Amino acid sequence: MALLTHDRWASLVSGRYVDIDGAYGGQCWDTFADYCISVLGIKPINTHGGNWNGWAYAIWDQYEVNGAKNHFDKISPNEPARKGDTVIWTDRHWYCPASHIAIVEADAGSNVYCMSQNSSPAQPWLPGYRTAATGPNIRQYLTKQGLAGYLRPKTRFTPAAPPAVVAPVKPKEWDEMATREDLKAAYREVLSEPPVLDRIALAILNRDCYLVDPSGKSGKVVGTTNLAKKINWMAHNDAPQLALTAAVGQNVEGIAGMMTKHTMELPDGTPATGGIVPSESGLQD
Repeated sequence: MALLTHDRWASLVSGRYVDIDGAYGGQCWDTFADYCISVLGIKPINTHGGNWNGWAYAIWDQYEVNGAKNHFDKISPNEPARKGDTVIWTDRHWYCPASHIAIVEADAGSNVYCMSQNSSPAQPWLPGYRTAATGPNIRQYLTKQGLAGYLRPKTRFTPAAPPAVVAPVKPKEWDEMATREDLKAAYREVLSEPPVLDRIALAILNRDCYLVDPSGKSGKVVGTTNLAKKINWMAHNDAPQLALTAAVGQNVEGIAGMMTKHTMELPDGTPATGGIVPSESGLQD
């Protein structure tokens, strides 16, 4: 089985109960175990041995003999946490009196931001809930008080490089003109996906949306329409763009008919072929 990235794993377990060993429902150890299997590709470290047998702190306490030493370095609790670290608490703080273990998302000063299970209110309506546990996996800030330290993978994932600093791009508003390249990109994306996404695209095109004052003077919402009509309105003053809409739409099941149906019309019902504002309100019926 292919390993998951940290972020992909986090998105999959967030809001869910994970119970790897089938014992006592979704405990904090189960999240650590799932991370070992799914992201690190190693056998989970157990909680056996020592004075904390069965508790999360045993993983830290028995580091030299439980196999953790082969895959993790011990990091002092005084060091900042890193994404992908396993953070372990002792039993010396009221919030986790039986010790606790979680996966670090980020350091947060006196707290650690982490993916943690069995450390928040129970959500019994979720699949997998058992009365022996409390809350599912959630991202939460937990205090560093009572922290034993971090287990840092010896071979860890490489964080993505920070994005290059670029000039901010003004997002397109509903009342701005779509460019020919915008339409080409949208069509290429739809055409490259399986047929099921064609149906999703059709559903999106049928979605209701607001129409802003077409004069561009007030920014006032003047009515409602659907996205297919809106795309046509955005292209109303560019005949080649309308031709592109019709031509490319022929290659996508179902979309051709919709785009033909909503092609701009003059007041007498004939198709618009040039740069003509559809109506005073900007709405097409």
